[in-house]
Amino acid sequence: MIAITMLQLWFYVLIFDYQLAEHAVKLVHSEISYNQPELSPCAQWNASGITLVSEVTHGWSPETIFIDRDNTIYAIAFNKDYIYQWNEDSVNISRRNFHNLIGPLDLFITSPDNFYFMTGYSNARITKWNPNTFDTVPIVHFCERCFDIFIAINNVLYCSMEDRHQIATKALYENSSTIDIVAGIGIEGSISNMLHYPQGIFVNSNFDLYVADRSNHRIQLFRSGEFNGTTVVGRSDTIDLTHPSSVTLDANNNIYVVDTDNRRIVVSGQYGFRCLVGCSQVYGEASDQLANPKSMAFDNYDFTPNETVIRTTKNITAVPRDTMLTSLSLRATNGPTYIDHCDESSSDFDHISMPEDSKLRIQIYVQIFTVGLYRFSIDSDDDVFGYLHKDYVNPRDLSENALFKLRGSCDLNQFQMPIYLQTNITYVLAIVTADLQMLEPLSVHVFGPNNVRLTRADTSLNITSVYSSELDTKSPMFTPTACGQLDSHFEAVEFTVTETGVYTIIGDSSVGMDAYLYEDSFNPFNLKTQLIAENHIYDVCNFQSHIVTRLVMDTKYVFVVATQFQDDEGTFSVFVFGPNNVSFNRIDNIPLVVQSKYLSELTGNSLIYSPTGCGFLNHYFEALELHVIETGDYTITSQSVGYPEGSLYENNFDVFNPKLNLIELHNEKYECYNEPQFVTRLLANNKYILVVTTLHKGLEIRFSVLVTGPKKVTFKRILVQSTYTSVLTEDTPTYPRVCGKGNYHYETIEVNVEESGTYNFGANSSLMLYGQLHKDSFNSLNPTENELTHSNRSCDGYRLFHFTAHLEINTTYILLVTTFEPNQQGEFMIVACGTKNVNLTRLVNSQSSCVIGDRCHSYTKGIGMTIDDILRNEIQQTTIFSDQSFVVKMSAIVTMVMFVGGMINGLLSLLTFRNVELRKTGCGIYLLASSVTSLFTISVFTFKFWFVLYNHINVSVNAPVFRDVCIFLEPFLKILVYLDTWLNSCVAIERAVNVYKGVQFDKKKSRRAARWIVKILPIFIVATIIHEPMHRHLFEYTNEIYGSDENRNQTNETIRYETEKYVLCVVTYPSFVQNYNTTILFLHLIVPFLANLCSTLYIIFGNARRRSTIQTKQTFQELVLKQINEHKQLIVSPLILLVLSLPRLIISLISGCIDASNNPSLYLCAYFISFTPSMLIFIVFVLPSDLYMKTFKDSLRKYRPRSHR
Repeated sequence: MIAITMLQLWFYVLIFDYQLAEHAVKLVHSEISYNQPELSPCAQWNASGITLVSEVTHGWSPETIFIDRDNTIYAIAFNKDYIYQWNEDSVNISRRNFHNLIGPLDLFITSPDNFYFMTGYSNARITKWNPNTFDTVPIVHFCERCFDIFIAINNVLYCSMEDRHQIATKALYENSSTIDIVAGIGIEGSISNMLHYPQGIFVNSNFDLYVADRSNHRIQLFRSGEFNGTTVVGRSDTIDLTHPSSVTLDANNNIYVVDTDNRRIVVSGQYGFRCLVGCSQVYGEASDQLANPKSMAFDNYDFTPNETVIRTTKNITAVPRDTMLTSLSLRATNGPTYIDHCDESSSDFDHISMPEDSKLRIQIYVQIFTVGLYRFSIDSDDDVFGYLHKDYVNPRDLSENALFKLRGSCDLNQFQMPIYLQTNITYVLAIVTADLQMLEPLSVHVFGPNNVRLTRADTSLNITSVYSSELDTKSPMFTPTACGQLDSHFEAVEFTVTETGVYTIIGDSSVGMDAYLYEDSFNPFNLKTQLIAENHIYDVCNFQSHIVTRLVMDTKYVFVVATQFQDDEGTFSVFVFGPNNVSFNRIDNIPLVVQSKYLSELTGNSLIYSPTGCGFLNHYFEALELHVIETGDYTITSQSVGYPEGSLYENNFDVFNPKLNLIELHNEKYECYNEPQFVTRLLANNKYILVVTTLHKGLEIRFSVLVTGPKKVTFKRILVQSTYTSVLTEDTPTYPRVCGKGNYHYETIEVNVEESGTYNFGANSSLMLYGQLHKDSFNSLNPTENELTHSNRSCDGYRLFHFTAHLEINTTYILLVTTFEPNQQGEFMIVACGTKNVNLTRLVNSQSSCVIGDRCHSYTKGIGMTIDDILRNEIQQTTIFSDQSFVVKMSAIVTMVMFVGGMINGLLSLLTFRNVELRKTGCGIYLLASSVTSLFTISVFTFKFWFVLYNHINVSVNAPVFRDVCIFLEPFLKILVYLDTWLNSCVAIERAVNVYKGVQFDKKKSRRAARWIVKILPIFIVATIIHEPMHRHLFEYTNEIYGSDENRNQTNETIRYETEKYVLCVVTYPSFVQNYNTTILFLHLIVPFLANLCSTLYIIFGNARRRSTIQTKQTFQELVLKQINEHKQLIVSPLILLVLSLPRLIISLISGCIDASNNPSLYLCAYFISFTPSMLIFIVFVLPSDLYMKTFKDSLRKYRPRSHR
């Protein structure tokens, strides 16, 4: 009892001491020795790198690099016995000898005194080296080379054993030589618990392991303590990788991947994956190119890529050791090899990475009594491998049903593979050795929660059943797997087993024969259906096929024996070894196999496309429509001189989207002529399209298509391509494609088809193109008008010029070709594909000035021109007045001159016509009202000019203020101008009446009529334009001008836009209101104009004609001249006003499509002249009249004394 108590106390103390030690280890390495910067998900790197060292310049290339927290860079080179070092801010390389280390291949640094090196190419030895004392300490010996090593913060070393498809760990704080497997089962594969040549590894602070699973083209994440990984990079929803070799994380857990065979480095972030370096994916030595990079590392400030990799994995926390519960020691001498008639050298397992002469020697049944986690280890002085299988072992393929692969001891190390096992399941441990005469004993140890039962299996074989027959030229034929010719004779034998178990089926023949085993049935049109196992002549020795599998009682099986060539014939025998007898029955009612053939060639005149749909159109192809008359399984293959590829589509084939409607795709190289092949089920009367292309771009080949199935199929060649080439230059027109996104060069192409149908459009260009298809016409400021379709596909984030449309004959279509980014220029080729030729003709476009705005906010101008229209393109935003153009400055000067002149004119006129005597007739009243109106007109005109100027320079004008000005100011200005025009015409009419009446002119009636007209006229004018404020509103749009930074790297440029915002006051009328406005415009401008003209003519000619009846001695011409001289003051004023009214009439009726920016000075002159009548009342009416001048002088004399007083 005392002994037991002491033992328990010692056990608890041991546990407590172990936990303290583990905690202490974690504290020691709580701070990482490498750099993990905290980076923005949008961080950018210069695409051009700086070469520190290269084999050309320095005579060596780095094998791996490491950058410590002090930004010191360390590198080692292959077969070099020293380490290279760059200190921070230094380009000089220092070199330090290892003394007693030979050719290290990998490096990891945990502190300035602890450098860990991996040496040995075939097996890895990890050695700790002190750079100060040059002392070396052996740490661990792995039986395989570590492609990458990583030491986590809990002081556990990780080794990426590439050739074993596993990740192993060794706790550096323990003296034990035991090595744990934390990822991979030792067999290559792509499922969640398997790896395929893993390389770079990284372990984060949570001890999660990231693995660059090279040959699976993915990054695997193994959570701490878990053996099933998750693909975090390399899925269809992330980004495609090709042989990644390194992975690392920054402080924000963004994943950085060295995508080796794509020659780039990519990163994940909150916005998805993007490329950082080597984005052209071109192999090269330029500063922006990578040549198969292997690794990367961060410094404290930036990111340093190199052509060696610092790899990252996820660390798995070390699990405390279980007590060893079960062990089995045994000696294997002459165990069966399951290969009876072959030389020893031929019985290898290369396809599962076994030594060439390895043999299955021992099978051990493992019985589990308690569910839990178990660890297996094998001790032997010989080189042995262990495979743990579920249910049974197939000695021809040890990876079948294998749960893991375990290697035996290597020096003093033990590899332990943890695995979760269950009860009531049969597990078999198969032990394989390279030496057939192995005599040394071996031991199998199992650690777990309970004892297990280990029992050596009896693997002796007994022949239980035999079937013999003969194949000749009369036997039925089919197409063997991967071979297109219908040239193999076969025979199918049906059998059942009376006892469930593992059976070995051996086919023996005098000639080479293939063997197939099926469950339930055999389909000669699809050899893969129900297939359990197969064995071909190139897999067997001495013409003996060999299949080992587990067969179930009361299940029907079919064994098929086939010849290799059409003329082969001979006898064969089938031997079945197993726990009980089987019975055979020959199958005779097998349907006949028929083959169809098509011959053609791919040349420089063939159609072109991109097999991926994402690259350049540089592969020749031919599209064939297959007509199937009977539903069934068909095998489609080809024969050629070259490397063909094949794809099968249903209903339609889109040249520019090859993944659409795809049924089958096969481009693998098979053992039979390197030809593609696929088997699929085709339905009668369905439309299928077979596309034949080549593995390499620009390759010309001859080929034949072979279709094997229950009936013949017919072939029809389809598709015609039309091409159009051009270039976008700086002279190409531009338009705002995206809402306010700068200027995009574009070209429009007229499209006409010879036959109605579905057509595909794509492009070849280094530019990222965008396309739209329109019917009849294209409006650059309203690109969606008449739009039928547009390009909308993307590949890996790269936008594609591609769309499909149904086009009708005798219809005109407009194809728009532009770019995704603004201000881009370059060559392009448009490819149209369909059943007939497509005619593509370039259109010369002239952009209409009727429309302003962008594609999302456009406004079509009507008739008339305002100061906004004239100066809109002249005023520069956010630019002070002194830096504005000459036109703007001169316009401001003229405006102020007109304002000063107009105010003087108005005040002098007002001073003149305030005289009571002048207002005894209607003319005086009209001119007094006109004087007041002119003051308001010139004031409002000046205010509007400066408001427009200020608004265009500074778009941050208060919106409500701008809206009020837009709604009310222009209509008010119109009222003033119309009123002034009508008042002037009233003066002309009254003068004409005065001339007509002569002495009979009634001044009282004239005065009374004038007062009524002055009151009614404003009401009348307001009533005619009262609708205008309801149709006036603010129109806003933006335009972004493409900008560039002078210091920006050309290969990694970031597009910068300078946004220009425009706010305009516009009028939007319905068509009937527009017609009404035109009528009103003629009413207010043409009628006063005609009144002035007619009044002037009547004053001259009417008065002259009346006097000609009295003064007969003078001719009519003399009287006309006399009237002109006599009434010159009455004639001059209407004529001047008539001439000055013409520009206003022209501007008011001019089309809004006129582009004033072509000649702004001309339109500004006309606009300013149209307002001069309002500032010439004094000059036109007062100065020519003696009466008005006398009155003005009298008023002025009266005003002067009053002002002196």
